Amino acid sequence: MIRIPMQLQLVIIFFQFFFCLIYTFYIIVFLIYYLSIVIDPRFKLGYYQKQEWEQYYIDAAKKIFTDTFKNFYQDNIDDANNRENTNDESDFLFNILGGNNNNDYNEAEAYLQQPVASIKTDPLTWWKVNCMIFL
Repeated sequence: MIRIPMQLQLVIIFFQFFFCLIYTFYIIVFLIYYLSIVIDPRFKLGYYQKQEWEQYYIDAAKKIFTDTFKNFYQDNIDDANNRENTNDESDFLFNILGGNNNNDYNEAEAYLQQPVASIKTDPLTWWKVNCMIFL
């Protein structure tokens, strides 16, 4: 049986930790890159098409965007809507006019369907003006 010196074991552990740290950092930067391009109303998915990316990568960018929206924001929106609509069934107008059947509306898809903004548009101002559409 070969015994590895303690110093070499520590070096191996350090490099394993360093590799995991770099790999995690790379994944986070990769996700931020994809999201930042898609969330910018001046580019959206059109950026990838203009740069002639393969459709596989464009679909991956869209999936990352929609999954991030679904995992981090959709649940909060659904919870807020449920709290807002708890007494709707007993509401007189709810019974006459019908409920809010807007459950199929997806803000992420609606955002992606809108045309891109002018390149001179400030993205933060655009989001400030259009925030109520996507809430």
